[in-house]
Amino acid sequence: MEEAQIKVTDLCKNFKTYKREAGFLEMVKSFIKRDYVIKNAVKNINFEINAGERVALIGPNGAGKSSTVKMLTGILEPTSGSVRVLGSDPFKERSKVVRNYGVIFGQKHNLWWDVPAIDSYHLFKAMYDISDDDFRKRLKVVRNNLGIKDYLKTPVRKLSLGERMRCELGLIFMHNPKIVFLDEPTIGVDVVGKKKISDFLLRINKKFNTTILFTSHDMGDVDKICKRAIIINEGCVIFDGKISHLKKEYVDSKTLHLKFNKPLEQKTIFDKEIEKIGTSTYRLIFEKTESVSAFLRKVLGDESKEVIDIRIIEADLN
Repeated sequence: MEEAQIKVTDLCKNFKTYKREAGFLEMVKSFIKRDYVIKNAVKNINFEINAGERVALIGPNGAGKSSTVKMLTGILEPTSGSVRVLGSDPFKERSKVVRNYGVIFGQKHNLWWDVPAIDSYHLFKAMYDISDDDFRKRLKVVRNNLGIKDYLKTPVRKLSLGERMRCELGLIFMHNPKIVFLDEPTIGVDVVGKKKISDFLLRINKKFNTTILFTSHDMGDVDKICKRAIIINEGCVIFDGKISHLKKEYVDSKTLHLKFNKPLEQKTIFDKEIEKIGTSTYRLIFEKTESVSAFLRKVLGDESKEVIDIRIIEADLN
């Protein structure tokens, strides 16, 4: 059996925070003796990620997501526990594994600020010793799939946040990494840009079996890109499983679209409220405990109404 690409065992990260009350006297006291508070950002978490998996790391602000990603990428040293990425310790052996990474932190940038984005691409080419032929091929792929052709020759400081994020994403794939860590990569990206990003990530994952670890507060993005979710809250893993299982456990409603051969006059069907969304198309919302199939049997058995189309809308995480 192939070893997991990422293996996290009893991982903990504590931060020492300086504490001082307000006021001049407290300020003077702090020069003599400082008080500290220990914050447990990550508490004994365990998980494994295999090659080619698309995993979402989600949770509220301050849950420990970014601290976890920083330990996985070797930026932070764990307080205790262990992290193994591609068989190595990413903090102690960072130079050994870093060339197999692609990393985006939404609030940081890999692109040089005052020069065109393409200059940073050429810098990466030199840093990762990418051949001329591979560079041309990969640049064409990211340029076309992410829609960044018109942005590459523009100074990065003149790009919108969404445009910059798409250029950042293209950049980290230029050296064909085995694993990509994407921390809030869709911040500030419009709907069209988000679709380009999700389509691109799915295409790269399928073609190269690239492992994707994705953090986001946009559950729509998580739903489109990932098949597995790890939920962290207050530094602890509270869920680790398939997105489909997460939906079953936490999504409380289902949506049904019915199209009839002619508009209906009533506002309910079998005591179920309906919402008109087209000339003869109606939307119905079902709670988790309600049976859609039982309702459909009644509707299809009603000779006074001819149903010509049925759509059950898959619930998303939003």
